Amino acid sequence: MSEFQTDEIHGADGSYWNVTTGEQGVTLAPGPTKLVDAPVKTMWIKSAQGEHYQGSKVLRRDPVAAFNIEGDDPLHWHDVDSRFRMAFEYDRQSKWVRTTADGARTLMVRLLSEPTQSAIENKDPHIWGQSLLTVSLAAEFSYWTMPDIKRRWRLMSGTFGSGHVPVWNPCDVPIWLKWVCTYPGKYTLPDFSFLGDVAAARVVPLQPLVATDGDLTVDTSQSEEQLISTEETPVWPRQAGKGFLFPVPAHTASEDNPIMLPVSVTGGVAGVSGVQLRMPRNFSRPSGVKR
Repeated sequence: MSEFQTDEIHGADGSYWNVTTGEQGVTLAPGPTKLVDAPVKTMWIKSAQGEHYQGSKVLRRDPVAAFNIEGDDPLHWHDVDSRFRMAFEYDRQSKWVRTTADGARTLMVRLLSEPTQSAIENKDPHIWGQSLLTVSLAAEFSYWTMPDIKRRWRLMSGTFGSGHVPVWNPCDVPIWLKWVCTYPGKYTLPDFSFLGDVAAARVVPLQPLVATDGDLTVDTSQSEEQLISTEETPVWPRQAGKGFLFPVPAHTASEDNPIMLPVSVTGGVAGVSGVQLRMPRNFSRPSGVKR
């Protein structure tokens, strides 16, 4: 057990296991793999002078971990072994939470293939009340996460106005901002490239929200549906294809010295219309790599 690191499993079945202290009868065995850096594939193109770097992409993370399972007697071991096995499933995800000096970070995992069980001298584990369960896992989102950072701006008077929200990214990977726009209003949100180019101050005017829409959730990630209304109305077709393009680069600004991004609304209601900004926190490692 380490005083500097704690590993906890929140099972897909709702169970909880502290696999560092072993208080539930299960401990993490030494040597788990693929829990630290996210797997990455680099891409290259051949040339007369060799190969040139073209970029990289993050792959699915496939951790493999073994757990010591112990009981006070054969029946107790049998119960602990059965309940811990049910903490991992194929169709539902479990949470692996690792806590260090940098806080608690979470990796969502599911079974990649069937677990394997071994016992002392390859005998019936009931004899010793002890076994080793090795699980092969898969994390479709390869980053360790922390709760989103949230900031707000609200229209305080009149029917139109503008303001700024602070943005920073302490993580070692780019993040895609998320917004919630409150009905009513016609909002304009920032989509800065952070590159000092022609898109450095790019903004995206959104179409007016109507009563049947409710509030609007904006996910700037290009791999997600970018506009979803509370009432699930077809807001994206009204946008005529103009969406968001840019993430916030890794290690951009800081909480003490953030970048102030502009937001505005017309046709709003004072004290009601406004935006909530959510900044995801995703890390390639379960600790460190932050600024």
